[in-house]
Amino acid sequence: MALPHTWRPVGAQVMGWFLVVALAVACTVVWVGFSPEIKAQVTTFERLTFGFLGLLILACVHALTRSKVVAHEDGLTVVNGYKRRDLEWAEILAINFPSGAPWPNVDLSSGHNISMLAIQASDGASSKRAVRTLRRLVAELS
Repeated sequence: MALPHTWRPVGAQVMGWFLVVALAVACTVVWVGFSPEIKAQVTTFERLTFGFLGLLILACVHALTRSKVVAHEDGLTVVNGYKRRDLEWAEILAINFPSGAPWPNVDLSSGHNISMLAIQASDGASSKRAVRTLRRLVAELS
């Protein structure tokens, strides 16, 4: 496989953005359906609160969908939400994907482990292929 190679959570991306669009459409339909009298009763604070909640939902969905794992010659980059970790191949001991787990994790020589949210069990066979590929890269490049 040519490096760099990137894995992303396909199912989570599709579902996350589908839910954002569905929520936006539902809120718009409800707002358009309100009578002018009801719309006039909505205060500025309530509108700002609703906008803030919408932005919070967008930030959470964006955090999930921006997750990725990038394998490159020097090591592995794991992005989970808004946190990025750059790992050298030598510090990776193992890639574990226990049966029934939602995503694999990386065992590090420091004793820590890092979840890889970009490789989701819900993506089926592609997640298993990704783990096999990462295990092979760890064995070859560490």
